[in-house]
Amino acid sequence: MAAEVIPAPVHDGRRLDWFPRFDPASLDYPMAAGPSTPLPIRGRLWQYGPVLDQGNEGACVGFGCVAEAAAEPVPVPRMSAATARAWYRKAQRRDVWPGESYDGTSVLAGCLEGRARGLYSGFRWAKRAEQLAAGVVEDGPAIIGVEWREGSYDTNELGVLRPSGDVVGGHCVCVIGFVPVGYTPDEELEAELEELDLLDGVLAVLKSEDDDGAFIVQNSWGRSFGKGGLCVVPLSVMRDWVSSGGEFAQPQGRRLPATKTAAAPEQDENGREESTTTEHINAGDVTERDRIMEGHPARDLGKGSVTVTEVRRARSGMEPLVRISTRHGAFTLPASAPVTVRRPE
Repeated sequence: MAAEVIPAPVHDGRRLDWFPRFDPASLDYPMAAGPSTPLPIRGRLWQYGPVLDQGNEGACVGFGCVAEAAAEPVPVPRMSAATARAWYRKAQRRDVWPGESYDGTSVLAGCLEGRARGLYSGFRWAKRAEQLAAGVVEDGPAIIGVEWREGSYDTNELGVLRPSGDVVGGHCVCVIGFVPVGYTPDEELEAELEELDLLDGVLAVLKSEDDDGAFIVQNSWGRSFGKGGLCVVPLSVMRDWVSSGGEFAQPQGRRLPATKTAAAPEQDENGREESTTTEHINAGDVTERDRIMEGHPARDLGKGSVTVTEVRRARSGMEPLVRISTRHGAFTLPASAPVTVRRPE
């Protein structure tokens, strides 16, 4: 039976639409082995991608997943707000809540969509803040869904987020780094943090009596949040998020999607032989003469493949669309929708 849909709250113009949903099988494979996983002794900050703004709509899980995908160690190019929204909608189809006429989804559903897109082979969970820290330092960024409080809408002047007040909903963000207290001096790491205006915030957290580590988190509320869209989350806050039922996932087996392969000469729709390459692209990058291969949308036109004759850009609300015409009919796709084409060399 599908789970009941919970209305997503809106607070301060932001829709908080993360809902927890765990995969029991994945919980058997934590980021770091054993309940006594220690904090790492070195720090790490992964190079991140564009800072996006989800606006006053939901889709935070899509934005959190896209932030992880765009970051090192395997940065995926062309990650955009349109990609995040499309990712979110696909995640809704994979979650346990019926239909799509609601706001919100889970990190689990977002990771299932990432795996379906071929960006990683699977994902693991953290059940303790120490496991999250070790996983981020050793393997890469993590996607987390956490409770959001009234005092979480901005950081202090140093970029440190210390939630306060009542819980107002749930939000998804991306963890891109961790620095432990007493970490081995690393001039490169400190230079990176200083360039991002986060070094003072990290040092302030590490000097406090309640914290022995600081996470670096990327939000999806634009560059006006925190320090250019980033913030410092004390280890004590992360522990509170864990104990309150947060959802902490880290992709495993990251990889770039296949982009281009050579194809043998074949005949086009007019019977002419031509050399082509096969590319996996977004619908917004389709051009005239591209041959969209079997599957949706070619299948909907009753053909194994169709050749593009015209491409027009459109928009529905905040979503960029592409109207693609062929000899056999036309169809409209989100600009971020994945398609496979054969393109003349």
